[in-house]
Amino acid sequence: MLKHAVKLNANGLEALDSSPVYFGLAFETAAGYATESDQLAQPKREAKLEVLREDVRSLYIEVMSQWTQVPPVVLQPDTPSPQLEVDPARIRRFEEPPSAYVRNTIDFVHEVFLPLFA
Repeated sequence: MLKHAVKLNANGLEALDSSPVYFGLAFETAAGYATESDQLAQPKREAKLEVLREDVRSLYIEVMSQWTQVPPVVLQPDTPSPQLEVDPARIRRFEEPPSAYVRNTIDFVHEVFLPLFA
């Protein structure tokens, strides 16, 4: 994984006290707003790619997708009296069958996540 998927600097790896016996990557994306035409757009994602501890010849992939009705709003600290206003048109509707959410996550794995390491 270090040589092919991540392509880390070999000199940097040699500077470690010993060879890594385990390696993993993780990232998280923030939730965004759904669109009128795509209620599944921009879920929060947490993704992991790790060497499988039980068999170092294999990789472990985990992707969690979370669709929130209204993404969290980050208020600016310099605002004297922050107010949160929610536009009802931007609230996500949950009208899709569960299989659509699963398919969306599978598509993300194949079309976005795995190509990061190609």
